[in-house]
Amino acid sequence: MAFGMHPQRLATLGAWVMLICAAALAIGSLITLRKHRSSLFQLPPLTNVWHQAWPFLYVLFFIVLAIFLPLTWLAPFIVGTLVALLGERRWHVILLAAAIPTAALYLLTVHLMRIGVV
Repeated sequence: MAFGMHPQRLATLGAWVMLICAAALAIGSLITLRKHRSSLFQLPPLTNVWHQAWPFLYVLFFIVLAIFLPLTWLAPFIVGTLVALLGERRWHVILLAAAIPTAALYLLTVHLMRIGVV
């Protein structure tokens, strides 16, 4: 016996909740902008755009590399480079943070191939 809401009804309800919240946020922001007599449209500085875009470009770069190289080869570089970019300077922390998830991914892949899932 199943309890709860039908999946389609739940998805529709969630979409309406998100739409109502977005509309409330937009109206509240518009009221605040009008109170401060700010312009409705203003381009952000390029440094802000770069700060918000670099993670997407980072992921895109490794997606393009994953087309040509296996993920188990790329995973240490993906994780290690990201940890270094985020400010970690101790090489042993970077090495462990890159090696342990990669080893786990490799072992999971080998196990799944052994039992015939992959």
